[in-house]
Amino acid sequence: MTDTTFVALITATATLLSSSITGAVGYLAGRHQLRSQELLQNAQIAAGREASIRELRRSAYVAVLNQHSVVERAMQAAWEDTACVEMNTSGRYAELAQELNALQERLHLAELEGSLDIAARAARIMAFESKCMADLLTVVKENHASSRPPRYHAQEVSTASLTGRIDVRDSFIETARRVLGTAF
Repeated sequence: MTDTTFVALITATATLLSSSITGAVGYLAGRHQLRSQELLQNAQIAAGREASIRELRRSAYVAVLNQHSVVERAMQAAWEDTACVEMNTSGRYAELAQELNALQERLHLAELEGSLDIAARAARIMAFESKCMADLLTVVKENHASSRPPRYHAQEVSTASLTGRIDVRDSFIETARRVLGTAF
């Protein structure tokens, strides 16, 4: 073999070897970059999903609290503003039943979107409001001919419903804040 052929062979081999090494390094770098981009994209998708879930839960919890306030006002009006004798004809029962049904619907959504802790608090709210409705019906039934509102006949029961309502609402709010990660 002549020196020129030998040098050409060495040069060709070195060129092929350096091209192979460059290609392998480029392939590994590209694969690493692609994997990094994939991990970043997955992290962004997960963060977006978490934000979406948190916002959905927050909306459900706010709807519960807003409807609970509506029930509170309707219950207060029934206890304080309507005479026992007029309770059936005034439409108060129908209003209360409608607002309690709306509260139940919002509580179902909160239970679906929330944690087990929220489901327990939601059940506690509904049980409390059902008991308050039963208490009101009992007082009205016992005083069905009275021209005075139910609160006049059972002030302790009326006051207990107000303070109890605050307790179940505060418990719900505390749990909702913890679930949403905004507890202080």
